Amino acid sequence: MPNYTGKEYIIDTATVRFDTTISTFNRVQDSQEYLKTKASIDSIGQDNPIIMDNGLCIDGRHRIKALTELGIDTVKCIDIDPSLSITDKLLICNKDTTSGRHLTKAQLAIQAFEYAKMTECAKQDAAEHFGVRTQELSYVSNILTFLPKAYKELKTTGKAAIDNK
Repeated sequence: MPNYTGKEYIIDTATVRFDTTISTFNRVQDSQEYLKTKASIDSIGQDNPIIMDNGLCIDGRHRIKALTELGIDTVKCIDIDPSLSITDKLLICNKDTTSGRHLTKAQLAIQAFEYAKMTECAKQDAAEHFGVRTQELSYVSNILTFLPKAYKELKTTGKAAIDNK
C-alpha cells in the first residue's frame, strides 16, 4: 500500500471532519445505493476503512452515516500520503466513482468535466476515466455557462426541466 502512510486505526465517528473538496467530489448515493451500503455494513461490518488526509476524511461519508445510523460509534480509518497530488488523491478515492451509482450519461459527463477542472488533467483523459466522449465535456461547459440552473438540475437528478419543454 504505497499510497498510505500507516496501518488502519479506529476513531470515534463523532470526531470525523470532512475535507470539502475531495470528499464532496464523490457523488452522493441515491437512497437505494445508500441502503445497500448500510445493509452491507450491518451484515458484515465496515469492510473498507475511510481515507483520511491530514486529519480530514476524503472518502467515506456514506459509511460514516451508515455506521452512525446503525449505532456504531467507531470507524476504521487509514491515512493517505499527504504529499500526493490532488489528481492522485481523487483517483484513489474515486477509483469506483461510478460503481454502484445510478448515473445518467449527463451526470457522468458532469463528473468528468468537474474532475478535469479540479485536476487540470486533459479532458480526453477525464472523459475516458468516466466513460463518456470528450465532446460531452464541451457540452457540459456550455450548459454551465449558458444554463446554470439546468446544469445544477442535471448534476442532481440526471435531467433538467428544460428537457420537458
